[in-house]
Amino acid sequence: MTAFANAMANEGLVHLYSSGHSVLPCQEAFAWCSSCVGFNPLTDLRTMWHNVLGAGGVCELLWLERTENYVDKFLPHQPLNAGDGLVVYSHSGRNAAGIDASLDAKKRGLFAVAVSCATRLDREPSHSSGKRLPGVAGILTEDGAPIEDAIVPIDGWTSPMSGSSTVPGVDLADTDRVYGTYRQRMLDAQVRRLPSFTEEMGA
Repeated sequence: MTAFANAMANEGLVHLYSSGHSVLPCQEAFAWCSSCVGFNPLTDLRTMWHNVLGAGGVCELLWLERTENYVDKFLPHQPLNAGDGLVVYSHSGRNAAGIDASLDAKKRGLFAVAVSCATRLDREPSHSSGKRLPGVAGILTEDGAPIEDAIVPIDGWTSPMSGSSTVPGVDLADTDRVYGTYRQRMLDAQVRRLPSFTEEMGA
């Protein structure tokens, strides 16, 4: 885009922000020999899970990315300047983190673009501004994901699997039930592993 090209030509930056799985496109855009100097990932480790349960787990991330004003504590320490660009990746366009990042950037004079799903624009906003990410950013780039999000049909299953983002209607209580089952699976695996581990350690 011309605005982003101008930002880089003027020695500015194009910042990339997201959370959860959506940090992957941010990571793909920088630090490669084939990339352009000027892309700056605004990736916060607290909103990038590297564990399922516990510290760095999904439950913490989901809470943070849906909590308004969290990003306001993160962005002031970043090199955001008027004339820069910002790309915010959020499939649902509803999480507070992406909306707050876009609102903050526009106040600072940055040009903001949302990479999100246009088919979800009729869904009720959850942000206190009453807006979704595409309504805050200057331009919407459609990410092409299907309206119900999951993308792989399975014979015998009532709904597809392998969601391209967070499936609509799933809340923290739902994920807690999933992770409770996951936790038990991990505990069972440790119990099964203990005899061979004990033998390997010579105990």
